[in-house]
Amino acid sequence: MTSLHTPLRALAAALASLGLVAAAFAPETRDALDEQSRAWREATKELRLYDRLETRLILRATLHTDEYVRAQDALLGLLQSTSPWEPRGDSPEWQVVFAAYVPPPSRADDFDFEPGATWTFQLLADGQPLGPISLASYRERSDLQILLYPQLNRWSRVYDARFDRFGEPSTLTMVVSGALGQGELRWEMR
Repeated sequence: MTSLHTPLRALAAALASLGLVAAAFAPETRDALDEQSRAWREATKELRLYDRLETRLILRATLHTDEYVRAQDALLGLLQSTSPWEPRGDSPEWQVVFAAYVPPPSRADDFDFEPGATWTFQLLADGQPLGPISLASYRERSDLQILLYPQLNRWSRVYDARFDRFGEPSTLTMVVSGALGQGELRWEMR
């Protein structure tokens, strides 16, 4: 998994590109970044699918748990200290941000909820499928996204999937399947 021990210079460059140079050096920002990084590690899972010695898919997904959202909001609140930042609070939906990398020459980085895509996926709460709400896909990413999701890189496509949220499940499982393989990412909820 991607290292979260970002050198201060890289962090300062990312914050500077956002116009937040001074925030990179404030102790409370470093503490908030450490907390967000810890929450990110707990909320992020990795799936690798191989066919013999060939990599078919590398997928890293971050589930927006309540703890992760609180840590992210605290960091964003400090970074956006020049303007008011409203914490999001509990969300009525589950959000999964994931980066998918399919090695060249294949361009099979097509994900969808429906059959017919190269890769389909669904989110299960205690084994029961959750209704999909939306799926956004993009190659371009902002400096803030790169700061918040270290799994993003120049070779991956980014997806933002949202699902209905009901009750308090003990386990959430993202099932990814396609002609090239199948796998699961599992989050144990507290």
